Amino acid sequence: MTGMERLILLVLFPLLVTSSENVLQQMTTTETCDMSRLYVIERRLSDLVTEMEAMQQEITRAIDCCSESGGLSDHVIAHYTLDEHTQDVSINRRHGNAIGDVTFVPGVEGKAASFHGNGKIEVTYFRNYDWGSQFSVSVWFKRTGQWGNYQGILSNGYYNHGSFEIRMGREYSGQMLGGGVNTADSRETWNYINVLAEQNVWHHVVMSYDGQSLKYYLDNKIQNGNENCCHGNMIVKDTPLTIGQAGVGKTNEFFYGLIDEVVIYDKPLSADEVASIYDKYAPNECNDPSLIAYLPFDNNYNDASCYGRPGVATGGVSLSSADSVSGKSAYFTGNGKIDIDLFRGYPWGSKFTVSVWFKRTSHANYQGIISNGYYTSGSWEIRMGRENGGQMLGGGVVTNNSPNTWDYVNLVATLSQWHHVAMVYDGSHLHYYLDNVKQTGGQSCCQGNIVTRDTPLTIGKAGVGKADEYFYGYIDEVKIFRRALNEDEIDELFNEM
Repeated sequence: MTGMERLILLVLFPLLVTSSENVLQQMTTTETCDMSRLYVIERRLSDLVTEMEAMQQEITRAIDCCSESGGLSDHVIAHYTLDEHTQDVSINRRHGNAIGDVTFVPGVEGKAASFHGNGKIEVTYFRNYDWGSQFSVSVWFKRTGQWGNYQGILSNGYYNHGSFEIRMGREYSGQMLGGGVNTADSRETWNYINVLAEQNVWHHVVMSYDGQSLKYYLDNKIQNGNENCCHGNMIVKDTPLTIGQAGVGKTNEFFYGLIDEVVIYDKPLSADEVASIYDKYAPNECNDPSLIAYLPFDNNYNDASCYGRPGVATGGVSLSSADSVSGKSAYFTGNGKIDIDLFRGYPWGSKFTVSVWFKRTSHANYQGIISNGYYTSGSWEIRMGRENGGQMLGGGVVTNNSPNTWDYVNLVATLSQWHHVAMVYDGSHLHYYLDNVKQTGGQSCCQGNIVTRDTPLTIGKAGVGKADEYFYGYIDEVKIFRRALNEDEIDELFNEM
């Protein structure tokens, strides 16, 4: 029976049931009927109608998907909406089973499966499945915890135990994403690695294989990796499809977070098809996804951007309403700091901006404002010196061809007054703004990516590599972007306060 024939049958069967009920009602008017027996039949038919109504809803959804995606439903191997169940809503009905702690919460469409680090979904039907050489998988996920672990999202086996996998690492503070397919000439599945998928927000991954090349998309953007890794059919494995854990070959590496709308296709998806799927479900959680940290210090020390990285204050730090540029500020007494540990290992790349307001109230010593490490121990820093009565300001970024961070030095920021600094790097030039005025310094200091360090973001101290150099005064409205802001945007940051 073809898929279309099955679809027609599913649509017509409720009509047959309804017709049977009408006949039944006529029969109950005759005196010769066995009323108790007919009552049982009637109840059963009523139950069937309820079941078929639910099936009709799934059919309507499938038809809608077909019309919206240009016939992609004809190529669906399995579709797990995870709307309060683990069933395959495609016509193939390859249902899964939840094992361990799996619940359901709001997702990108309806509900999503919520994993708590000790649960998974298995689909045993896919044991010994012949995946062939035409294949795509699409999945939405949001990782929300246990950053120090590797975590499987979707696979039919860990690494070379399976035919394909999508998995996250502990690198980049748990934000590293990778995966690939396993063929006879490529038996390792991490054909793509070190893809950045930031915490606490929804991401969409598509992996598309056509027998000659493998493409990997994250949030509708094609990624760099070993595109020509693989040729021919994917290897057949006697392993189930696993959602929310690394799969056969690993007893740990459970996912912690949400997974939704898992779809597997028997064709390579085009860029336009990937974009269509992404646009259909994109939750638009972030007004500006490039804003990777925002610390207003109004109620706590946490990141208020959509990525929600927690900040931890130690020592002499408090929230102050006595002096700020907006709401409250963080007040430092020369022996406290704020660390955001989830920036350890962060790949800063070649597009970067940091914006910060500060008011220094003591001239003693060098004092760190914001960095992820002192001098060459970090990737970048903004720091003040003791020169010129404690008014000297400087900083910079570290790249492979520019190992020193003081690309700008001997700038003057007067004591006991609020100042705004913005440092902007575009991969070939570094610009430094003080109170909305572009400064003179090592503009052409640096090329390429900012180096990655296994160090936290530190506010109010020089950071890793220095035991002292604490800030004394107020810091407010910290913003970090993974793009190079232009002069108009810097002007807006300055004047909005």
